[in-house]
Amino acid sequence: MKRYRFAFVASLFFLLPGSAISSSGFGSDLGEYQSAVMSILRLHLKAIETLAANQKHQYAENMLRHATALRSSAQLLDHVYPDRPENRATQAGSETSWNDRKGFDDQVERSLKATKELVKASEQWMKGHREPMTGAIKSVRESCDSCHKIFRAH
Repeated sequence: MKRYRFAFVASLFFLLPGSAISSSGFGSDLGEYQSAVMSILRLHLKAIETLAANQKHQYAENMLRHATALRSSAQLLDHVYPDRPENRATQAGSETSWNDRKGFDDQVERSLKATKELVKASEQWMKGHREPMTGAIKSVRESCDSCHKIFRAH
């Protein structure tokens, strides 16, 4: 099975247009990287919220997988801060907000704490204890919203 998965992924490199995989096309823009990281986080959170709302608990075993992936992806957040001043002005609606590295780091820590609690709640979810998920999802959502109010790049 692993062999087939590898073959499928490898074949994508041959099927995708050159600009999609070239070193000059991907990763050359900090904004693209920020958007990619934010999309990963957003999609995992959406999957978690969907699973939590599913009364039949179909795919319930994926709750912990998504929570763990969200936690791992949140660890990338400190890398989306535009360290160079010329990127700060172009990556945010307010250049001033991006000049507050400590404030950004505080927001990242809040997110890491919330996602750690989400993983714990997901472990409880897997044991049939569904209640902790609501508060954990709310904490993650609040940490995202709080950071985006200050640092959103759009």
